[in-house]
Amino acid sequence: MYVSLRRDLYGSASAEARVQAHTTYIRFFNLVWLVANDFIVGMALASYVRGNVPFLKHLAEKLVRIYVLAYLREQLAWLSSWPMGVKLNDEVATVICGAFLFLSQLWENVFLGPVLTHLPVQLIGLCVILGASSLLALTADLISLLTLPFFACYVAAPLVYRWSLSTLSALFNLFRGRKYSPLCSRVEPATYDVDALLLGTILFVTISFLFPTLVAFYLAFASSRLLILSVQAVLLMGVSALNAFPLFALLCASNHLLDFQSSPVSYIAILSSLLVVFDEFLSPLGLLKVLGSLLSGRVIW
Repeated sequence: MYVSLRRDLYGSASAEARVQAHTTYIRFFNLVWLVANDFIVGMALASYVRGNVPFLKHLAEKLVRIYVLAYLREQLAWLSSWPMGVKLNDEVATVICGAFLFLSQLWENVFLGPVLTHLPVQLIGLCVILGASSLLALTADLISLLTLPFFACYVAAPLVYRWSLSTLSALFNLFRGRKYSPLCSRVEPATYDVDALLLGTILFVTISFLFPTLVAFYLAFASSRLLILSVQAVLLMGVSALNAFPLFALLCASNHLLDFQSSPVSYIAILSSLLVVFDEFLSPLGLLKVLGSLLSGRVIW
C-alpha cells in the first residue's frame, strides 16, 4: 500500500489517481494523529486521576449527595407544597412523594453508600489509559448509574401519565356515545346504559381532578430526565468529535500542503466531518421526536 501510495503521489499518475492518493494519505495519517492524541491526553488524565484519588472520591460523593439525593428530596418537597401557586391534590401528592422518597432512601442505603465508600477511582484511572474518549464515555455511563433514582421516578411518572390520558380519552368517547374499536383501529358509535354513563361520569370527574397533580409530577421528572440526557449528549458529542476531528488535515492546511490545482481547500470543507457530528445530535427531527415523546408520555431512553 505504501509503495502504490508513494507512486501515485510523486510519480506520473493521472490526476484522478493523485487526488485519490491525497485522500487516502490524509485519512490514514489523520487516524494516526487522532489515536495518538487521544492516547496522550488519556495518559495525562490517568496520571491526574491516580494522583488525586482522595480528592476525586470526596468530590464525587459531594456532587452525588447534593445534586442527586438532596435535589430529589427538595423537588419532591416543592411538588407537595403547591408548586408555583398551583393547588394540587394533597393526598395524592403525599402518596407519590412518600413512594419516591422510599425509593431514593432504599437506593442510597443499598447501593449508593457502598459504591461511594469503595469508589474504584484508581480503576477508572487505568481505564483512562485507553484514551480521553473512553473517559468521556465512562463518565456518561457513571451519570446514568448515579442518577438511577431520577430514572426510576421518571419511568413510573410516564406510565401513570399515559394511563390517565388513555382513561380520559375513553371516558370522553363514552360521553359522546362512541367507543374505540381495536380491530378496525377507529372510533365507532356505541350505545351505553344509564349505569355505565353514571360510572363513567364519576371516574371522569375523579381522574380530571387528579390529572393536574399527575401532570405536575410528570413534567418535573421529565425535565430532570431531559437535563441528564442533555449532559450525556454533550459528553457523547465530545466522543464523536474526538473521533471525527480532522487534525492532520488542519495541520496540512495551515502549512499550505493541501493545494489541488492551485486551489486551496477551505477550512469549512475540512471541518465538514465535524459539522456532521453536531448535525446528528442537534437535528430538528430528533428534537421533534423528543418533544413528541414528552407530550405523549412515551419514555425517553
